[in-house]
Amino acid sequence: MAEFVQQHLEELLPTFTALQRTKILNDEEVKTLIQKVRQFEYSVNKRTKRPKDYLNYAEYLSDLLELVSIRRKSVDFKQKRDEIEKPLKMHAAHLFRICSERFKKAEYYEKEIDFLSKNELFHILTKTFTRFLQFHGSNPRNHEQAGRWEYFENKSAENARVIFQLAVRKFPKDIGLWVAFIEMEIAYVVMLVERRARLTSADIKTEDENETLVALEGIGDAVFEFKLVEIVLNQGMEAVENKNELLFECYKVAHKYGKPAEKAAEMFHNQLWPQNLFTDDAEGILVTALEEDEKFSKVWEKLVELRVNEFLDNDEKERNKNEANKIIDLLDQALENIPPKEALPIWECLIDFSIAYFPVSFVDKVFEKAFTEADASIVDHLKTIKSDFTKALKESKVKK
Repeated sequence: MAEFVQQHLEELLPTFTALQRTKILNDEEVKTLIQKVRQFEYSVNKRTKRPKDYLNYAEYLSDLLELVSIRRKSVDFKQKRDEIEKPLKMHAAHLFRICSERFKKAEYYEKEIDFLSKNELFHILTKTFTRFLQFHGSNPRNHEQAGRWEYFENKSAENARVIFQLAVRKFPKDIGLWVAFIEMEIAYVVMLVERRARLTSADIKTEDENETLVALEGIGDAVFEFKLVEIVLNQGMEAVENKNELLFECYKVAHKYGKPAEKAAEMFHNQLWPQNLFTDDAEGILVTALEEDEKFSKVWEKLVELRVNEFLDNDEKERNKNEANKIIDLLDQALENIPPKEALPIWECLIDFSIAYFPVSFVDKVFEKAFTEADASIVDHLKTIKSDFTKALKESKVKK
């Protein structure tokens, strides 16, 4: 045991020396560090292996790395990272790996993954996720975590695709996996679109940028038209039981990516609303979506439509003023949150509902509010509605 301990101490000796010479740690701190490392080495080299010994040692090194980072900033020293941080990171990663491989609990893999991700040891983390899924592949969330990390952190669409393809075959009814898979494909297209736009707009391009642009031009139009997204969606729709939930979650994802993902959002929208979405839980679904994103204009439109339809479905005797006022309040709330340029359907609904259930004086106030608060791009359309309303009002008075 003593030989192994001494060997590992000698391997870390250049790091201890560098910490001392650079004044990142003072002499006393380096002395304490060596003593602690020796104690930890003895604990992990005992005949009886315990996970907490490996974890305590690895977490001590992780804390040391944080201290080094703080001290570097305080003394404004940026050199010798290969002599200081690199050996400490690799040794801690080695300890986390031994712990997860030997004891195999999911929590030990999670600690290893957290450390590797935090310290950007991505080349090791890809292999760790592979081992993690071998031993804990019965949980679909682990596959989702691995797939998301591969694309959004490791920037590997190819690796992410492989993980998601295997995962949805193993768990075909898991909506979360399908949504994550589809989000990855949407994000991939958005990245390509934004990169192409950035490169084509640049006046002067480097050689690497020209090569990238040529590579992008070699990608088929089908990819930019979100055809891969459509293929994955169709597969998911065949596999899952709750198709509305899948469509709605995908629609929210596409909305999150804004204008570059408009075509994908439209695809989900066109399939979603003809479905029998408006079940007993429809309002809850819509409200939850707005809690996640209060500016989601299409969801506001559907929530308003749902409430108005409920109001109209009641007998005329039950359509009291309080219920009508609640609809007006909802419309006002929608207008407060929706981006002004997307608010035309809500303004139209507010005007139509006011004309149907409120006196002319109230309608006039609604028009005044619209002309004052609505986006300039839709005011002319609202003025046309006002003109038609005024004309119809005059004609009705003449007939009387």
